[in-house]
Amino acid sequence: MYQFLLHSFGPYAGNDDKYIVYLDQRDSSYSLGTLKVILNRGLKKKFKGKIINDIIRNIEPKDSKKTNLLQVADVLMGAIGYELNHCHLKSNARRGKVLLSEYIAQKAGLVNLMQETPYRKKDFSIWHFRFKK
Repeated sequence: MYQFLLHSFGPYAGNDDKYIVYLDQRDSSYSLGTLKVILNRGLKKKFKGKIINDIIRNIEPKDSKKTNLLQVADVLMGAIGYELNHCHLKSNARRGKVLLSEYIAQKAGLVNLMQETPYRKKDFSIWHFRFKK
């Protein structure tokens, strides 16, 4: 989550920006307050000079079943995951999911949802984690 948030906000953030981050509510042992502190430190370190103030005001849990924006995010991530896992190529692929994935890609100006978006694209981003071994 840290890496996702760092790369989602950092490149586009200004020093005077203020964000409240909403995450899907989960039972977990980690502290959102600690995540906020670590994320603000990481943003200042990675974007040294560009970000010197704490730009993440708060990180709050929300029930995605009751929050429309989180439901939209779930649909988008599901469509991307459907293609990344090659489910759209299977003989039993669900037509509705394939059509939704194609529609999202078209609206985003992409050939498909398996490709990353350019780093400068702000309105919709797809980037792949590359874990070190």
